[in-house]
Formats: sequence, structure tokens, C-alpha cells
Amino acid sequence: MKIYLAGRYIRRRELCVYADELRAVGHEVTSHWLLGLNEVSDLTATQDEQAVFAAEDVIDIARADAVLAFTEYGKEWSRGGRHVEVGLALGMGKRVFIV
Repeated sequence: MKIYLAGRYIRRRELCVYADELRAVGHEVTSHWLLGLNEVSDLTATQDEQAVFAAEDVIDIARADAVLAFTEYGKEWSRGGRHVEVGLALGMGKRVFIV
């Protein structure tokens, strides 16, 4: 199964562990953002950079069969990108699992 992992960028290393575990049992992880190549400050990312990152995420979600969305309780502030990714996945008819 092809799986996209959605979560806060600051949890990238944690999600990389889950991605490795999924690969170890035969799944493909489509989340290129886990490679760490999109690491720029929210205050310095240009609109062009943000557009490229978003386009990559859309492609990765489209390639996936399912999305694992890692949510959190009680966080005061968040960009909410993972929520958009879940919405895209639902709109594309993907299976979504909330963790």
C-alpha cells in the first residue's frame, strides 16, 4: 500500500521512524517532505517556495492509497497544513486514518 504521512513539520523525525517501520513491512511512503528538504522558516519561506512545497504534497497525496494524519490535542498554534492535506485526501477519495 502507498501511504502519505501527514503531521507537523517539527515531528518530522518521529514520523520518519514510522515511515521506516511501514517500509519494513512492505509499504511505500509517498511523503517527500519527510526527507527534510522543505525546511525553511515560516518567516523566510517565499511564496514560490511555499507553492513548490504544496504542489509536491498534492502529488504525494495523489500517489497514495491512504493518508495517516498525526493530530495533536491542546496545541495553541499550528499552521494547519496537515488539515489541508486530510481535506485533499478526502476529496480525492483516499482512505484517511487519524492518529
